[in-house]
Amino acid sequence: MKAFPGNDKIVAFDRAGHEFLVTPCGRLWIHAKADDVIASCESLMLVFGQFKIDKDAEAAEKKGGCWKFALSSGDDLVLTSCVIAPPCGQYPEGLTTVADFVKFLAKEVGAATPTLECHEIQHQFEKDGAGQAIKHTLTVKVTANCIYVPLKVPKDRKEDYHNLGSRLCVGAAGQSWDWGSGEHSLGRLVLRGVLQYGDAKQYTGIVPGKISIHLKENVKVQARQLRRMA
Repeated sequence: MKAFPGNDKIVAFDRAGHEFLVTPCGRLWIHAKADDVIASCESLMLVFGQFKIDKDAEAAEKKGGCWKFALSSGDDLVLTSCVIAPPCGQYPEGLTTVADFVKFLAKEVGAATPTLECHEIQHQFEKDGAGQAIKHTLTVKVTANCIYVPLKVPKDRKEDYHNLGSRLCVGAAGQSWDWGSGEHSLGRLVLRGVLQYGDAKQYTGIVPGKISIHLKENVKVQARQLRRMA
């Protein structure tokens, strides 16, 4: 992570094998280091912010510029993270469906129906005439209003992958997003939810993490090419 030569307010960092440049006003550029295809499953950066629930969430929604944490089915795409002690496996990085993440947890920690913050997970089975299950569907139901409000990164914190997305989502830059669909106005970026599983004394289950910024589709880049994404 470094300041861009000539302007210490532009931050440059390496991600997916290329250099990304983020301006203070929320513009994002990719400086390709080689001919390549950058995958949409790759998390480009996370957005610093705060979750609000119920009445606080309602107040935040009225102000706008916030993202709703509301999963509707097991097919929803999310970025996942696990905090599971060995010998359990580590879930592969990248986007996955909620259903596949739950299958992984069932196999590794025996959590077939883990708790999911502000949601309820249910399993539905379709059976044949003999009573044998022939189809399984995982359903997700919202149980509480939950909103993620992007915030400016505090001055005492270093800007990096874990929070630079705030530059693209706070202030005037936030007006470039359709917060309902999570898509950027240039049509090249999309917001994705992040699910984190933890197994500890304080809490065991799935909780949401900082939202993640992704390419909407795979993007082909050429070496030394500078391309604007937001």
